[in-house]
Amino acid sequence: MDNERKKQYINELVADIDCLEPLYKWTNELNIFNILKLDRIEIRHSNMLSWLLDPNAVHGLNDKFLKKILIYATKGTNIDIMNGITPVDIDLMDLSDVVVYREKENIDILVVSENNHLVMAIENKIGSNEHSNQLERYKTNLINEFGKNYSFVLIYLNPTGGESSDLNNWVSMGYDFILEELNNLLQIYKIPDKAKIFIEDYIKTIRRNVVEDKEIAEICKKIYLKHKEAFDLIFENRPYLISKISDYIYNYLVANAQRFDISVWENHTNHYIRFTPNKLVSVCGHMGSGWVNQTNLIGFEFQIFENDGVNLAVIIGPADSQYENYRKKVFDVALKHKYEVKGKSLNNKWKIIKSYNFISKNNLDIKDEELRELIEVPIENFIKNDLPTIVKDLLEAF
Repeated sequence: MDNERKKQYINELVADIDCLEPLYKWTNELNIFNILKLDRIEIRHSNMLSWLLDPNAVHGLNDKFLKKILIYATKGTNIDIMNGITPVDIDLMDLSDVVVYREKENIDILVVSENNHLVMAIENKIGSNEHSNQLERYKTNLINEFGKNYSFVLIYLNPTGGESSDLNNWVSMGYDFILEELNNLLQIYKIPDKAKIFIEDYIKTIRRNVVEDKEIAEICKKIYLKHKEAFDLIFENRPYLISKISDYIYNYLVANAQRFDISVWENHTNHYIRFTPNKLVSVCGHMGSGWVNQTNLIGFEFQIFENDGVNLAVIIGPADSQYENYRKKVFDVALKHKYEVKGKSLNNKWKIIKSYNFISKNNLDIKDEELRELIEVPIENFIKNDLPTIVKDLLEAF
């Protein structure tokens, strides 16, 4: 496409700028969550939900929203750790003693009613996936802390209602249910004006930034098809996001390398940033061969691509010929601990034995003020919760 044709498409879009008017009610509207840049940050959504779930908070919903969530989770389920609790039991409960915790034992939202021997936990996933054995670990910790005479209602909350890795103990819930119930509660009950405005803003934020809003999607589709060439040009020439994210991750790892007890590889690109825990460097840091001038046998690799988002892969690299037997031992350890290894052979020069999603491709357009929340927090959680177990497992090979 020549430059004159490109200018023509842009001019046509500008001349028809009124075509964007149907979107103004979402983009031009005063919304406290958008103003404070809280609309796409997982932690902030958990804070908002914690407030709504607290019967003693000043939102005017009392325990109504909390009971809606509990009834949904217990309806038609046969989960042992719920101890036979039913929606009728929930409806008759006095939940005025409820205490709501945030990030207690790393659980996003924890609701406890001692009078009713009831514990509800919510693992909230918007821009990331669950980590290795995360849900199983949370369940075990809760049972150990409160005892088996409690009823445990565990909820895996995500934008689409996708299933968790532990269907025997965790109930999956989509944000569309949150959206629907909050809408219904606002229609049925009279609540304070300030709280109503706040909740209405949150409902709009969910529609725009979390669930797939069919009305918005249809409007955008029509506008895009009308001016496809112009929008493609704008998209191609937007500020490049990948380098910003990769620079941030690399600088953050380097700044915290001593605290994390890792060695960050000097060779990095916009798409690949690698490190190796020092405990692994000490035993196999000299065994690798042909991996970007590194002698590490094992690398932890951040992979940053627009089509895939930000992922972290644990990789067995090429080995010096005299250490091939250790390469096979590491692979066998991964199989032993049931890592998500694709294929049961070690034919590939580089073999991914475990992977994590840190940021989905839909949330890759990170604003500068969101970098800390969307990058540092998941890395901190991984280093604290998952990395020690992986290192301990892999050390069995040496």
